[in-house]
Amino acid sequence: MLVTIAVVVAVATDVVPNVAIFSIPAYWVAGWLLSMFLFLVVLSPRLDRAYLLSRAATEEVTSR
Repeated sequence: MLVTIAVVVAVATDVVPNVAIFSIPAYWVAGWLLSMFLFLVVLSPRLDRAYLLSRAATEEVTSR
C-alpha cells in the first residue's frame, strides 16, 4: 500500500516520469504471485500433514 501511495505522489510531483505508474500493477501482481507460490509450496503441504482432511478424502475414494 505504501509503495502505491509513494509512486502516485512521485508521479504527481514530477519526481519520476509518468511511466512509473505502471509499476503499481506490477508490484501488486508480483506480491500476489509470491503469496500464491508460498501458499502452494509451503503452507498447503504443512496443513495437509497437520490436518489429514484432504488426504483422507482422497484415500477414501481410491479404496472403494
